[in-house]
Amino acid sequence: MTKYYKSENGIEYDELIGGVSIPQRLANVTLTSGLEVQRGELLAKGSDGAYIKPTDASGSVYGIAYDNAESIATVYQTGEFNRDAISHGSSINLEEIEDNLRNQGIFLTKSQEVK
Repeated sequence: MTKYYKSENGIEYDELIGGVSIPQRLANVTLTSGLEVQRGELLAKGSDGAYIKPTDASGSVYGIAYDNAESIATVYQTGEFNRDAISHGSSINLEEIEDNLRNQGIFLTKSQEVK
């Protein structure tokens, strides 16, 4: 099992989550055949209805992978996420799709380190 939480001073937090002011909604989706996703990766809906990793900013990003998965993935449809923890291929610029994400209820933040 991959470790998603880091413990400091008795407090556990997940670097993917950027805040809790936007409710998180989850959904299960079918991935395109043979695709494996990692927690925090962006996902888009392919032309056949299965979910894929987006290859550029022109596709509509559907959500963010909740966990490592094959075949069926749970994705965040809404919530607040740390932009530095999102995995998105080098061909995607988060600033280019940020309005699209915001319209879907996905808000990107810059997490601050607690001292």
